Amino acid sequence: MKYRPIEKKNPQDRSQSKFYVQPVRSGTWGRREIETYLVEKTALSKAEARGVTITLVDFIKEELLKGNAIKVEGLGTFSIRVKSDGSDTADEVTAKNVKSVIISFRSDRELREEVSKVKFEKVSD
Repeated sequence: MKYRPIEKKNPQDRSQSKFYVQPVRSGTWGRREIETYLVEKTALSKAEARGVTITLVDFIKEELLKGNAIKVEGLGTFSIRVKSDGSDTADEVTAKNVKSVIISFRSDRELREEVSKVKFEKVSD
């Protein structure tokens, strides 16, 4: 994985700064690229691969909205969390306490172990 150094100012003292590693993305894969990958790696046709990706996305959305977590073995678990205001008693808690809804992803140990072994290469500007 390629990286470049970036400078960040100290929020408490803006006159001080340090340099940190920032990964350089080589691109972003969208649904079409995933479909092409599926066609190349499996016996699926382009139409079948498109159907699979659309159905998978729909399934994940529907199940998350029902309150279910989605575990993709080897990848991780998607779930919904909420941030809410506290109340003094359980009876006072209502849906109005919800401040925001967050989609959460927790990677599987297998993925975390693989990612921890990544090799880094500095790019020149």
